[in-house]
Amino acid sequence: MRAFTAFSPAGARTAKQQLGSFRPVQGSSSRRTVVVQARQAEAGVGIFGTKAGMMTYFTEAGLAVPATVISLESGNYVTAVKTPETDGYAAVQGETDAAARLASAGPHAALGRRAAAAAAASTQALGASRCRALPTAAAHGIDHHAPTRMHAQVGYKVVAERKVRKPELGHLAKAGCKPLKHLREFKLKDASKVAEYTPGQELDVNAIIKVSDHIDIAGTTIGKGFQGTIKRWGHRRGLMTHGSKSHREHGSTGPGSTPGRTFPGLKSAGHMGNVRRKVRALEVLLVDTERGALVVKGSVPGKRGNILEIAPAKIVGKNC
Repeated sequence: MRAFTAFSPAGARTAKQQLGSFRPVQGSSSRRTVVVQARQAEAGVGIFGTKAGMMTYFTEAGLAVPATVISLESGNYVTAVKTPETDGYAAVQGETDAAARLASAGPHAALGRRAAAAAAASTQALGASRCRALPTAAAHGIDHHAPTRMHAQVGYKVVAERKVRKPELGHLAKAGCKPLKHLREFKLKDASKVAEYTPGQELDVNAIIKVSDHIDIAGTTIGKGFQGTIKRWGHRRGLMTHGSKSHREHGSTGPGSTPGRTFPGLKSAGHMGNVRRKVRALEVLLVDTERGALVVKGSVPGKRGNILEIAPAKIVGKNC
C-alpha cells in the first residue's frame, strides 16, 4: 500500500508524479478520489497447489496436449473472513495500515526516508511559521481502503509449529486451524460469495474447480540469474567472424552529447526470472481428489515444487 500527499517541498516529487498512472474514481466532490490497491479482485475464492511436473495428456478425442500436474497437499483452510463491517480496510496479511502510519509518523512520512529527512530539516531551518505542513492523504480525497472489497484468507500446507511464527500461530489458532505455512487473501466484489465461508472451514476442491472450467494460476517464475540482452530480451548478436568486435555485446545505449544520458526503460543485461506471474484462462482437464491432483492444459509459472495460487478465471462480461 502506498500513501500519497497533495503538496511537497522543493526537491520532492509532486502529487501528480507520485500518483503516476492511477485512475481517479469519479465522485460528487470536486477533488479526485484515488483507491490504492495492492492486487485486483478475484472472480472467486481460490486454493493453493504445488507444481508436480508436466505430462502428455490424451483427451477423449485422441488429442495429445501438454498438461501440468498440480499436487493438492494438506491444507487449503479458510483462516479469516474480512469485511468492511468487521475490519474496514484492504490490506495484505502482515502489513500495517498505510494511513495509520502516515498519521503517526508525521506529515513528511509519505516522501520516503531521504525526502522526509530533507523536509524535516528545511522545516526546522525556516521555522514553523513560514512552512506549511503537508496535509494528510485523506484530506485530499485519496482513499487507501477499498470498502467495497471483501476478503477471504486461505492457508495452505500443514507444517510443524516451529516453522511458523508465533503471531501467525495465534492468528491460526483463533480460526481453529493447524499451523499453515502459506497465507493468502483473495479479494472479492460479491459479498454473497464471502458469506459462504467461515474461519476454520476446509475448502472443497470439487466445489470450486470442475473439469472444463477455466482458472487463473499465479506463481513465481524460474530464476535465471544475471543474463545478457540476447537471452533476456531476444536481441540479435553481431557477426561471429574473426574481425567482428561485437559478438554478443549490447551495443549503443543511447545518444552521446545530446542529451548525454540513458533514457529510462532501456533494455539491458540484468537479473532474469524469479518474479510473480499469472497465467490466465487455463482449461482444467482432470480433477482427482482421491490422489489429490489437478491437471490443467498448458504450462504454469515456476519449477517443480513451486507454490501456485489457483482461482477461477476472470472473464469479461461474466464475472468481472
